[in-house]
Amino acid sequence: MSEKEKNWNPHAGHRAKLKKRFERDGLGGFEDHNVLEMLLFYAIPRRDTNVIAHALLKRFGSFSRVFEASVEELCQVEGIGENAALLLKTYPAVARRYYSDRFRPGKRLPEYEQMGQDLVFRFAGLKNERAFALFFDNSLCFCGEELLHEGNINSVGFSVRKLCDAAVRFNASYMVLAHNHPRGLPIASSEDLSTSSSLRKFLLQMNVVLIDHFIIGENRFTSLQKQEYKQLRKGFLEKADVLPEEPFNL
Repeated sequence: MSEKEKNWNPHAGHRAKLKKRFERDGLGGFEDHNVLEMLLFYAIPRRDTNVIAHALLKRFGSFSRVFEASVEELCQVEGIGENAALLLKTYPAVARRYYSDRFRPGKRLPEYEQMGQDLVFRFAGLKNERAFALFFDNSLCFCGEELLHEGNINSVGFSVRKLCDAAVRFNASYMVLAHNHPRGLPIASSEDLSTSSSLRKFLLQMNVVLIDHFIIGENRFTSLQKQEYKQLRKGFLEKADVLPEEPFNL
């Protein structure tokens, strides 16, 4: 590093060391404030982002809540401007896009724990309730997905017709339903139970099996038909003569 670079940014040496550490070891040994300060390198060129990272954690209480805060709330922290706030808001959205892209046509239905963890990531940072469906063909290979509804924080609903249209469009034989509780535990409500039961019966008339209904909350997941999910996948793979070429691995 040249003397000119050091004079332009007195924190450049520390930044270079932190980047090198990440390149060598990943985030495994990083504290939450280390992760935030490194992310902020790319929006705040000359200030000590370590101090700002600590301020963010103190203001919002946890690493995840920093990313869940609004742009307006983030900008209230000293050192955070609009560019830095928008950068922080980008990361959960990018994570959701990344995990959504992992579901490509032809990927086999993942194991139960893999499916649940993937769905946790796909709902990361959302403040509103969202429901979507994943569709699988008669070989249990992923063939498409549909966002069914995005509602306010206290309720989510969706059009059964929209769901059925998507099932027909993807020529689906199986389906996984998922929705989140942004400010609650991943515990099924009575409405979740009745909706899932009614939907399962309705879909059977279309020769579509509802494999499971996942509920995401507090960075955890649960589902209504865990054993059925596991048994269906295990039974199908045991009797299949030829498995899909590309397994689903996260």
